[in-house]
This record gives sequence, C-alpha cells and structure tokens, in this order.
Amino acid sequence: MENKIIAGLFALVVAFGLWTYVVNNVSKEDTMSLENVPVVFQNEGALENHGLIMTEGVGQTVDLSITGNRNELMKLHSGNVAVVVNLSQLYDAGRQSVSYTVHYPAEVNSSSFAYTADQNRISVYLENLLTVNVPLVVEYSGDPADGYRTFPETELLSNSTGKEISTVKVKGPASVVDKITQARITVDLEGMTQSIRNQPYTFTLCDSAGQPVDVPNVEQVTTDVPEVELSLTIQGYKYVPFQATVLAGKGATEDTSEIVFEPAGIMITGSDDALAQCEYISLGEIDLGEYLDDTVITMPINLPAGITSLTEEETVSVRISFPELATRTFTLTNIQAVNVPAGMIPRIISATVNVTVRGPADLVKKMTESAFTVTVNVGNLTIGNPDIVDPVVTISSGFRAVGLVSNGRVTVTLEEEPTEPPTDPPTEPDPQMEE
Repeated sequence: MENKIIAGLFALVVAFGLWTYVVNNVSKEDTMSLENVPVVFQNEGALENHGLIMTEGVGQTVDLSITGNRNELMKLHSGNVAVVVNLSQLYDAGRQSVSYTVHYPAEVNSSSFAYTADQNRISVYLENLLTVNVPLVVEYSGDPADGYRTFPETELLSNSTGKEISTVKVKGPASVVDKITQARITVDLEGMTQSIRNQPYTFTLCDSAGQPVDVPNVEQVTTDVPEVELSLTIQGYKYVPFQATVLAGKGATEDTSEIVFEPAGIMITGSDDALAQCEYISLGEIDLGEYLDDTVITMPINLPAGITSLTEEETVSVRISFPELATRTFTLTNIQAVNVPAGMIPRIISATVNVTVRGPADLVKKMTESAFTVTVNVGNLTIGNPDIVDPVVTISSGFRAVGLVSNGRVTVTLEEEPTEPPTDPPTEPDPQMEE
C-alpha cells in the first residue's frame, strides 16, 4: 500500500513537469483581449502652434486583441496599455482620420506582440483656435444703505498683481469664442456702507445679450486670468447749506437785509466722521457796509478737509438787497469847531455840509437836521491857511439803527484872535474949572 502511494505521487510530479514543459516550450504564444483601451493624444501643443484645437476625439477607446508570449501577455491589462495618437502632423481644420500606435509598459518584452483592433484609425475634429480680448463689464445689483452711494468714476479693475485691466484675453475654438463679447462680473451692493477695495470676483463669459455662453466645447475656452479684483468707492453723502458771516455796516444789518445764495447749498460726500462734523459750508464774510444798492457778488466755495463736492459748482452767487432800508441826504448848516487852540478863532468857510444816511425807512423819514451833530476838529490846523477837513457827524441816540453812509468835507481857517489897543483911563474934571 505504501508503494502505491509513492508511485502515485511520482506520477503526479512527472505529469506537472510535462505540463510545465509544454506550456513554456511547446506552446509559448497566446492571445489576450483588452477592451476599452484609452486613446491618448500626444503633442496637443503642436496643434496650438498650427492655430488649431481639437474639439472632438477625447474619451475614445479601442478594443485590442494581442497575440504574443504567454508570460509577457500575462503582464498586460487595459490600465497599462494605451492607444497613442500623435497630433503634431495635423495642419488643417475639420474632420481628420489619424493612425495610432499601441504603447505597452516598459517592463514588458513586447517585441513578439501583434494586435488586431476594432478600428484602425482614430477620428478627431479640429477647429481654428481663436484668441480675442473681450471687455470686462461690471453689473451691480441692489443699493447701498440709505445715505450712501457709489462713485462709478472710481471703479477700478485689476489683476492679481495690481495692474489695471479692462479686458480679458479669451482663447478657444472659433465657433465658441465668436459668440463671446464680454466678461461679466456681478456685484451685489445691497446695504453696503464701506468701499470695495481689491475684492476678487470671478467673471462669466457672455454673449452680446449679456447671457452666459453655454454651447458645446465652451469648456475648452481659457482666459489669461481666472478672476478680477474690483475697487469701488462707497461713501455717505448729504446736503448742506451755505452760510456767511454778515457784518453790519452803514445802517444795514443782517436782519434788515436780504441775502440769498444761489445755489442755497450743495451735496457733499466724505468719510462718516467728516460728514458728521460738516453741518454747513462757510463762504466767509459779507460786509454790508460795502454795498449801498442791491447787488450780486460771487464767492468761492472752500470745502473743509475730507469733504468733496458732488456738484461742479466752484462759486456761489450771492444776491444782496435792502428792501427795508431807505437812503436820504441832508444838507446840514450847524457846524461846530472843537479843540480850538487858545488865542485862535476858527472861521468855517463852508456854510453847509451834505450828509447821507441809511436805515429803516420809517426812521429815516422822521429825521431832521436836529438829529445830527457836526463837529470839526481844528486843534492841529495850520494858522492862517484854509484847510479841508473831514467833519465828525454824530447821529442822535433816537436813531441808532440809522447809519452814516457818507458826508462832505469842510473848509476851515484858523486865525489868531485880534488884540484891542490900550485905552486911556477917564480923567476927572477940574473942580476949579467947573466953577
């Protein structure tokens, strides 16, 4: 029984050896089927140099039947075998049928391989490659918070390096790029109170109607920048009136005059702090004593630091009128000399002086010569020569609201007081003679 077992084992070893010999020496070749072997395209950069781009052909597979050494075939599978198409020799747009080669992994001895395939050539479609610059268009939606606004003139688009740009370079199949007319950025401003500073935004390639271009092969379109940085000023604004410091003069006061600014004020903008501190725009001083009749003057607009005007006006027209005032001229005769030096006699050559006043009409109407005091200071005059001097005109306290507009001058001569000759004392009569 033991001998039978040994004999059986020996026979098994011999049979295995014979099978191994046959497999490795008598029958080395075999055939393997590989399905869905991917098609790989080489030298696509050459197509771009030829002004072409492949729009059909990607994703194809080929079914192969490969014959060769069994040991080498066993190393193959659809993941390490590729069908390779060289695109460098294609120069024309349109449908192309191109040959291919089968690439095996480097560790496999493929010298004895032969293959058959379900297709002998690969079909591709080439289009002309088109590169254009399309404008960047920003589309805003929503409104900033109440009291805030955007300043379109400050809109700035730049790339990631900070360089200002206004277009995007678009490259791709001509059939797609021809439909692209703009790169549109959408920005929501709803409720914003702060400026946008170098905020990155993606853009959408759109047609002339502003609709996104969504056609076959649009995924093959590339741009020179993936996104764009936007800056836009958003600030508060408000209306402020004009004001001026009014100086009373020559019977006119702010209450008795009418001052109208045209325009009455302006819209301004600035930081929140600057706006909070600015309640009006000061134009400076208006001296009413400089104007006797209704007039219009122009005053420059000087804005405080941090404030910008939203209008183009640089000056303001100021209409000054005096509807409640009247002007009247008096001829005064009561002229008095004061500060007369001792031993001197002033002689006022001018018999009268004209005085013009302005004030509330009802008061001016009531005035008479008695409301004025006219004095001439002769203390420093030259003796014997006529001098023309300005008199001092004083208006009585009952007419305080009336102001002096102008007065004439007075000619005065200062003379020495004459001395009288001595007189003899009276003599008493001689009594004897009377007798």
